[in-house]
Amino acid sequence: AISIPPLVSHLMLVEYLRLPLPGSAPSGRADFHDGTFVMTFEDWLQVFSHVFIRRPLSAELGWTAVCLQGRWTAETCGGTPIPVQQPVLATFETWGRNPQCRLVIDENASSEDGPPLEIELCVTLQQADARMRPGSPFPFEDRLQQLFVCVMRLEEDEQRLEIFHKRRILRQGGMSAASLLSRRREVLLRTKLPGPGAYAIVPSIWEPHLSGAPEVSFLLT
Repeated sequence: AISIPPLVSHLMLVEYLRLPLPGSAPSGRADFHDGTFVMTFEDWLQVFSHVFIRRPLSAELGWTAVCLQGRWTAETCGGTPIPVQQPVLATFETWGRNPQCRLVIDENASSEDGPPLEIELCVTLQQADARMRPGSPFPFEDRLQQLFVCVMRLEEDEQRLEIFHKRRILRQGGMSAASLLSRRREVLLRTKLPGPGAYAIVPSIWEPHLSGAPEVSFLLT
C-alpha cells in the first residue's frame, strides 16, 4: 500500500510507482529502468480520459474470454445515431446494419432455490494503433474512427435488431450499458447482465458506410 499525503501532485505518485520492486532489477545494472515515465497532469488530460486499475481477468478468477475479429464494410457499417455531435450522419435504420453479438443467459443456468443469475460483462472495442501508420500527429484524426459500443435487450434469443432505440439499452443502477463515443484506439464498457435474458452487444463507429477492421473482445463471468 502507498500512503499519499494531502495535496501531493500526481508527479509524486509517479515517482513512487517508478521505483523497481525489490529483486526486479538485474544484478549489476545501475541503469535499470522499468519503463515508467513522468507526465504532467495537464498533458495527461490531452491524451487520456480514464484511469484504469489493472485487475487480472483470468480463468482462475472465474472469467471466460471470447475474442471476435471482423471488418466493417460499406454495407455493414451503419454508424451511430446519437446526437452527441452535429450533424448526425447515421439514422436509426442504418444502425441496424452494424455487427451484433448475441449473448443469451439461459433460465436453467442457476438452480431454482439459488439467487438470480447475474453475468458481469467487460467489453472492449479496439481498432488498429494509429502510431504504427504514417499520417497526421495526435489525435490521429485521419487514422482513428470514433468508436461506440452498447448492450441492448432482446425479446427473443434469435432476434436481430433492425433499428436503434435508446430505450433498449440496458440500464443497471441508473447507468446505461453504453460506452462514450470516443476517437481512441479502444473503448471499454463494463456492466452486469441480469438473467435469464437475451442481449445484443453492438459495436459501431460514428460515420456510416465506412470500412475498417474492428476487434471486439468481451470477458464475462
